[in-house]
Amino acid sequence: MTESELERLRLRKGDILVVEGNGSPEQIGRNAVFDLEGVDWIHQNHVIRVRLSDAATYQFVSLFFNSPAGKVQMLERARSTSGLYTLSVDKVGSVQLPLPALADQAWIAADLSDRLEAADAVVAHCQNELAAINALPASLLRAAFHGDS
Repeated sequence: MTESELERLRLRKGDILVVEGNGSPEQIGRNAVFDLEGVDWIHQNHVIRVRLSDAATYQFVSLFFNSPAGKVQMLERARSTSGLYTLSVDKVGSVQLPLPALADQAWIAADLSDRLEAADAVVAHCQNELAAINALPASLLRAAFHGDS
């Protein structure tokens, strides 16, 4: 790999990796933040790397891309060829971001991350409760809900 290829694909902490193509329109623009340091990491060619300027935080932008408003913009920009929806670097770069002050971006991202973490905990608890209910014998459930003894 040449140095120019390496530089084009090299990842840095805070880069946002965006799904370039998918057969499902709901998956277009899905993203994650690259959070590793150290060795040279590179991304493969079906992932779009977004590297931000100092005007935006990666946490805020990633959350926006994953929000309903961000997903709508990604889908509007996606092109479908034979059932595969695709994005380009330019199309991702054309997404209109609301950009409050950096301090506000940090607060919004932290608050939303806390709320999403709490929601995930509720979902996990409900899944555990459902698994426990499903593990009960059918006769016990019939008795509980129909008053059988």
